Amino acid sequence: MDTSGTVVQTTVFCHFHDEEFLLPYWLRHHRRLFDHGVLVDRASTDRSVEILRELAPEWEVIPSRNPMLDARDCDLEMMDLESRYEGWKVVLNVTEFLFHDDLRSYLSVFERERPSVSTLALRTVTMVDRVEDRGAPITAEDLFFQRFHGYFNEELLRLSNFRFLHREVHGDYGPGRHTTGHHYRRDPNLLILKFSWCPYEQLRTRKLEIQSAVPDADVRQGMSFHHLATPEELDVQFLEQASWAVDLRTKEPYRSTLERLRARFGGEQADRPVTPPRAVRSAKGDAGGGRRIGVLSAAKLLSDANRELTAKASRLCRELRGEHEVQLLSPARSDDAASHGLRVGSCDVDDIETLDSWSDVLIVAPEVIAAFPQLLDSRKPIAIDLCGQPSTVTLDERLLMRADLFLFESAVAREPWIERLVAAGRIDPELGRDDPSLASLDAPGALRDFCRRPRRFTGRPVTDDTMMVSTAAYRQRYKQATQFTWQLDELLARYMHVRELHRKLREAHRRLQERYARLESVHRSLEAEHERVSHPAGDPPGTGATAP
Repeated sequence: MDTSGTVVQTTVFCHFHDEEFLLPYWLRHHRRLFDHGVLVDRASTDRSVEILRELAPEWEVIPSRNPMLDARDCDLEMMDLESRYEGWKVVLNVTEFLFHDDLRSYLSVFERERPSVSTLALRTVTMVDRVEDRGAPITAEDLFFQRFHGYFNEELLRLSNFRFLHREVHGDYGPGRHTTGHHYRRDPNLLILKFSWCPYEQLRTRKLEIQSAVPDADVRQGMSFHHLATPEELDVQFLEQASWAVDLRTKEPYRSTLERLRARFGGEQADRPVTPPRAVRSAKGDAGGGRRIGVLSAAKLLSDANRELTAKASRLCRELRGEHEVQLLSPARSDDAASHGLRVGSCDVDDIETLDSWSDVLIVAPEVIAAFPQLLDSRKPIAIDLCGQPSTVTLDERLLMRADLFLFESAVAREPWIERLVAAGRIDPELGRDDPSLASLDAPGALRDFCRRPRRFTGRPVTDDTMMVSTAAYRQRYKQATQFTWQLDELLARYMHVRELHRKLREAHRRLQERYARLESVHRSLEAEHERVSHPAGDPPGTGATAP
């Protein structure tokens, strides 16, 4: 390639959560292409950050400001980061590999030849395991040297799913970063390989885990709903995806790019061996700990003299304090709290807003929500302490849908609340106690796990005329809608078949009419000929010779 163009600066941006399987492959490839990388860690609990610092120590690792995988908020966060850097920029997921062998030289020549173009749209190729490749061993070699099957999204799905490589201040992305407000040019030579179904066994676990990070608001707006799937549904989807996959080595520019990559990097040794993803660690000080926990006590709201609630909140704080930074807001000063060094503050509106901004997780008494309903609008994960609360207590019904975790004294104490949660729509009324979302209400160690891995409840993805429904109900309705779509497709196919039959019958009828018209014409000719033969010229009708 001609490299006489100007020297360009390239930066790649990526947000990640628990990606220790894909990160070594992703880092190894993109360090060849980019001068710098900015990776945003969304509270990873595995070895992702350690791997990044080991393989790309000069690249930046920034903790995310978004505890949830909120599509719009994450896009805004990445655009804010993009605006701090000059040169060519692209935002990728860890499953996405920019497929090229020498990006800097390519962009240098491109700038010289097309100086007015500042944004390039890159086509997506979905990588899919063949059914016979499922579970096949994966080595430390680049993934695109081990798997070669998939499909071009434009060709099969008629969807572009672009990623944008640009040199604007930021990408000005639409939700999901598949659209942009900038004028762009489709680049025929640059591809994005999306390893979403390959290698399937490893990616299957990732697909199941990501569901807990998707906010229900995204799904209600038609975004990220594809992340909601059971293991069985995933396997069915995989088989469908595999049926679409072709050998990409027969297609351009995939084939020529792969050849160039193999010629340049095929002999490289991997930076580190492939290791299977590990289980989430839970020891003190491990990744995922060190959260900011805000606890809101209800002591003032009941009685300034009732310090038992503050003492109870203090004990709760002490349990978390060894692993996290904890702040307790309550005007009822507790000697128990002070003796253990907990920060205790007032419980007015300003301080609650400050605590909400400071905290990663909020643990709140329901009385506090009643007094400060603006907490329902907080984007932070919220645990509601219902210990000692009868199921008949007056609550804002929105609280039952907004809370991400409920704390009960025991399973017995939780039981009376189930009917109320069903009535509110927090539990699928069709499943009742079989609703899998019950597991998110309370369980041994649930609060400790919740604080280590803050997450928003994703069981309210859609709304109908009467109630919010749980994830299980959503899946059932989505399945029904999908089946209905298939039925419509089948009916449409039948209609088109009947319409074609009708057209053929009309054509046959037209031909029969023409044939009938010709037969009528022949019949009239024969009658005329018969009349002429039977009555020679000059003989009046009825006077001709009589046959012997």
